[in-house]
Amino acid sequence: MRIAVTGGAGFLGRAVLTDLRAYGHDADAFSRRTHTDVRNAGEVGKLGAYDAIVHLAAPTSGHQSFADPLTFFDVIVGGTRNVLAAATNQKIVYASTNAIYGSAHDGQLTEDLPPHPESPYAAAKLAGEQLVGTYGNAAVLRIFNVAGGRDTDLSRILPRVLAATTGQPLMVNGDGTAVRDFVHVTDVAAAVRLALTHTGTYNIGSGHGTSILDLVRTAEKVTGRRIEVCHRPAKPEPHSLIADIGKAARELGWRPEHSDLETIVRDATR
Repeated sequence: MRIAVTGGAGFLGRAVLTDLRAYGHDADAFSRRTHTDVRNAGEVGKLGAYDAIVHLAAPTSGHQSFADPLTFFDVIVGGTRNVLAAATNQKIVYASTNAIYGSAHDGQLTEDLPPHPESPYAAAKLAGEQLVGTYGNAAVLRIFNVAGGRDTDLSRILPRVLAATTGQPLMVNGDGTAVRDFVHVTDVAAAVRLALTHTGTYNIGSGHGTSILDLVRTAEKVTGRRIEVCHRPAKPEPHSLIADIGKAARELGWRPEHSDLETIVRDATR
């Protein structure tokens, strides 16, 4: 199958391209590095010639979206609109986020929970989901905390933890016991491939919770270096956010195979 991958030059995009090609697909990356900006309808029009579209292109930092919400909506919502306009009824896989659940829920999150976005980023991603829902022939992946592999984005916690092994303190909100769901980037890429033959909305995570302190202890074990943790005042946030991945397992036949914490940290360290 010929597959176009928007955002194909990014952290997840590179893993998706590698996975698709390993399974015999002809996959091409589309990003600003290849002179394709999803905000430009003319540049996006070329996607209509492909058999399927994996739409990953988006800024990813919820915190940064408060400073520049219009750009986030322009790229995420406007870009998704342009992708859908270019589509010719081929399959679309849309990368969404667990951030759309917000802090209204605690514990394991199922796809039928009402969304509660609390940042412009999450609100834009939810609007993108709603646009994709009008298209029909699409799968939506609500992806949890992607980690592992070569990731230098310090807006994500694991790169910050590993950076702290060089001696700079790691700043942590609260006591570090907040639990989140970390999923290996290669497992997410496999979910994208499997979603090409399905429609629906699916949580993609490890299904297990990891505290920030667990992450720090594992990084210290893997690297053999001590990490200094500095605690800031706690922020109002749910204590535990974990993906219920039962639906993805049942319908996609997907299970995370590389998402145990030590594997994630070792791969990121390499």
